[in-house]
Amino acid sequence: MRSFILAAALASLWVPAALAQAQPIQRPISPDRIQPRPAQPQQPIEPVAPIEKKETVTPPPVRDLPRAPLTLERFTASGRDLRTRSEVVHRGPVVAALAGFELRYGNGAHQIRQIGVMNRGEHIEVNFRDHNGDDPFTFRGEYVAFPGQEHRVRLATVSAPQCGGRCSIRLPAITPDETAVLVGFSFRRPRDDANLEAMAVELLPDRRVADVMFFDDGGFDFSGFAPAPLFEIYTAAESARNEGPGAVAVELQVMIIPRDFVAYMGRMIGVSQMAARTIAPQDLLPDGQSWERVSTRGAIMGFGMMFGNGDHHIERVSVDLTAPPVVEFRDADPDDPMSWYVDYVAFRD
Repeated sequence: MRSFILAAALASLWVPAALAQAQPIQRPISPDRIQPRPAQPQQPIEPVAPIEKKETVTPPPVRDLPRAPLTLERFTASGRDLRTRSEVVHRGPVVAALAGFELRYGNGAHQIRQIGVMNRGEHIEVNFRDHNGDDPFTFRGEYVAFPGQEHRVRLATVSAPQCGGRCSIRLPAITPDETAVLVGFSFRRPRDDANLEAMAVELLPDRRVADVMFFDDGGFDFSGFAPAPLFEIYTAAESARNEGPGAVAVELQVMIIPRDFVAYMGRMIGVSQMAARTIAPQDLLPDGQSWERVSTRGAIMGFGMMFGNGDHHIERVSVDLTAPPVVEFRDADPDDPMSWYVDYVAFRD
């Protein structure tokens, strides 16, 4: 009992002592130890300068600088009493586009084995023959060149060795800033001559193809002339498929020119031989276009002609942007119905 009381007394003494050890010792800070901070000099507050409002000067609109005039040089190549394959020498520039051509037999109408007008540089290679090539004919070609701009144009030759009456030939690369005009063409039947019902060369620069037609009654037969791309692009693999009585060898020369050479493009369409002679070319042009400009500053993009009553012997073929009639396609007399078109470009000044 005594030991229990002693333990309780000791326990009562330990608790206050433990609490006393846990409490922090509070020591008052002497007033003489507090040193006041010296006053800092007041820095003047600089006012914020307002942002100076500057007037925005609008630059004047950029106007197209006047382009240098486009100088053209026109020349004619001609020959008489020609036979078979003939070379007509000219005195014009070597690089030139086609503005017109005329082929005419001197002794009546004949069947056709080959017809062509190809620019070989210093001479024009002309073909207008039946099976034996002994009939005299005359040729006249109108050309337009671009002196000082030869570096901006490109010449290309494309061909279809066996085109079955009508086919499409791939043209070289043409950018959106370029277009194409015709330089020369050639159609050749490899076996023999025959009558002719239709002939056409249609350049389609935006599609990079040229549609060509050359056939008699043994080939395609259309109730009306409708120049439109309808056939596949010619490839060498199609030679065997196209081989046949109506197959022809086709060669085209094209000139790729900048579009900034061109004032406008268009198509003239006509019907019948007499209309080709009597209708003024100005009446065949779209509104706002001038025959004077087309005839003096024009070049051929393509052409097409077709008899309306079957095939015929041929006495005369012409496409001419320099003087009417624009198109002739006839045998010995002009009484056969036919339809035609000419695609052209008119060059700017």
